[in-house]
Amino acid sequence: MDGIASKVNSDKRSASTPSDLPYQQSEWSWCAKLGVVLVIFGILAISLIALRNVDSVAYLSWLIVLSGVVEAVHAFHVRESAGFFFHLVPGIAGVPLGLLVATHPDAGLVTWMLVFASFFTIVGLFRLVAAFRLKLPAWPWGVLDSVVTLVLGCIFWTAWTWLGTWFFDIAVGVSLILRGVSSVMFGLALHRRAPVRTQFSPSSNTAKTRISARA
Repeated sequence: MDGIASKVNSDKRSASTPSDLPYQQSEWSWCAKLGVVLVIFGILAISLIALRNVDSVAYLSWLIVLSGVVEAVHAFHVRESAGFFFHLVPGIAGVPLGLLVATHPDAGLVTWMLVFASFFTIVGLFRLVAAFRLKLPAWPWGVLDSVVTLVLGCIFWTAWTWLGTWFFDIAVGVSLILRGVSSVMFGLALHRRAPVRTQFSPSSNTAKTRISARA
């Protein structure tokens, strides 16, 4: 009997990798929906370039606030998982940044470049370390998102004034789109991994494994 129990435990460990532990498979739809929302916000941010006769900074700041709120809400939805801070930190960092830009639109281009440089660098480094540390399903997409965010942060640090406000729109848009794609790919990876449930047959004392997928 001990041998059977040991074999079952071994099978369960092989079926569940460490990357499965932070999330339940039922969370896949939440992750996919979060990704879609972030992609939409990213597209809207890039489309602000078309507003040449209007200062797009105010619109961009509120997109940053909304994306931060959405990701923070998602973080609390998965608060019992190891991915809680993975979503919470970018969320709570984006909200004050967006509000700061919205309430001080005349601070100057160089000032905002340095503020955005700090934001992109902190978020990029955090997500990069978390991606390698947690190694969630589809984690290479998180690494790609983090690396691109860091590169954009480095460009902001140069404080090249000739870039103009259009670069803010592109940087925020690309970052949101990649973060959204990363979340969608993670959700789809979770959906493909069916949970394993083990039950014992009283008559034969053998373990039967039933795999069920929950949408």
